[in-house]
Amino acid sequence: MKIVNRLVAIIVILTMPLSPSLAKDKVGDSMADNFRLGASILLDAVEATGGRQDLTALDAVSVRLVGGLSNATQYASPAVMSELHPEDVTVTIALDFAEKKFRQEIDQKVRGGLGVHSIFSFSNNELAIIWPNDKTYSQFPATPDAIITSATSFLPPLLLKEALKSPGSISWEGKGKIEGDDTDIVGFSWKGQKRYFLHISRSTKLVRALEYIQPEALTGDDNAIFVYSGSQTVGGVVFPRRLKQKRWGYPYADVKLSDLKTNAEISNQDYSAPAEFEKITPPIPTWTEIADGVFEVRNLFVGNYRSIIVELDNSIVVFDAPVNAQVTGQVRKLIADNLGDKPVSHLILSHYHLDHVGGLGVYAKEGAVIVTAPGNQEYFTKIAQAKARSADLFSVPIVTDIPSFQVVQSGDTFAIQDGEREVEITNIGPIAHVDGMLVAYAPIGGIAINSDLYGDGVAHNSSYESFKKWLAEKHNDAKLILGVHHNPITAEKVFE
Repeated sequence: MKIVNRLVAIIVILTMPLSPSLAKDKVGDSMADNFRLGASILLDAVEATGGRQDLTALDAVSVRLVGGLSNATQYASPAVMSELHPEDVTVTIALDFAEKKFRQEIDQKVRGGLGVHSIFSFSNNELAIIWPNDKTYSQFPATPDAIITSATSFLPPLLLKEALKSPGSISWEGKGKIEGDDTDIVGFSWKGQKRYFLHISRSTKLVRALEYIQPEALTGDDNAIFVYSGSQTVGGVVFPRRLKQKRWGYPYADVKLSDLKTNAEISNQDYSAPAEFEKITPPIPTWTEIADGVFEVRNLFVGNYRSIIVELDNSIVVFDAPVNAQVTGQVRKLIADNLGDKPVSHLILSHYHLDHVGGLGVYAKEGAVIVTAPGNQEYFTKIAQAKARSADLFSVPIVTDIPSFQVVQSGDTFAIQDGEREVEITNIGPIAHVDGMLVAYAPIGGIAINSDLYGDGVAHNSSYESFKKWLAEKHNDAKLILGVHHNPITAEKVFE
């Protein structure tokens, strides 16, 4: 191998934090020694994976992933993360580096029988989120680096290809061990930004694992690790057969890789939404009065979230804080515009999934008590106190003190009373969707409130049945059902 491939004139080592599991026992006498050793090990991995010529010519790849995902796909609290379930998810990924195009189709079964079928397609500097079941899509500006970077984590040859583009950032970082295999850890920087760490087997010279620190705007830095096993050769390039991923130290994914194709074989891949699909533009949030003292803010995020507000005599109770501080901030402004300076005394968080709690800091900042199921306090505190990484989404910091919590145990009910009005909150968990799920009931008006339990057009499942059972046993006089993801519906319809 030519010496020019092993050395570069300028050494650029980014001072980014190491993953917690990385070894610290460097043996090089200097930074230059660690650079030379890292470059040598990485180039050996390039040769073992197919050679520099084949890797640099790798302009397009498609792959099918089949296996299990945990509830952490919705950023679950570690205290209540579910186990992996085989055959739960099928993901088809296509990457075209030359044309800077990307397509990822996800067909996922989640606990409780609900299904998710979605497509993320990137081309012409726009990301389309496509919903095949509804034949609709939304489109947003995006950059190819942000889209393609995450997808390469599934395929070690693409990681090596990218490392070759940043030779000045390569460095040997220490020794490691992956599933009994001794490794050398080689770091490199992705386009001068995120620092990646490759575990390269000392015996096979193949990449055994990838580690990196993923900045998390809501929950702090997230340590992610991908572990690869098995091998299959396609187009002269060696790919793994299996991938296991952890986030926050907990199992996140376990999938098998199949149907690999490279370069010209996927040149005709369709990276755009079908012509007959309807383009949906993000709607404007609206304030709607449902009944006396009960309101909804509709059309949140891309139109598929709501927040429910119950006005008591001297205070306000809010159900869920969708997505992030920007989206929830829109809700808080509409509350002030329509109900004046009456304080929000309580925020009910139905469950821990990030898309339902991401904006909780907006209410915690003004001293609202957060009503939650057990096991979420530490996680929610991190979200409330997280410092900004995107100025248009977060304040820095939103909350400095630990928020006040009211924990509702499984099967228990907690009542918020203010004057002659009240709201009852019950934990109907554990259910299929999550271990702890809060629902609410406003006796005045006979209104039940839920999240992720009933949905327009969603087939019956065990989570839905748990909600229906609670209604039948405790509130069979309910008149109206409100939900974060559905239009108001009569209780009679739910009982059908």
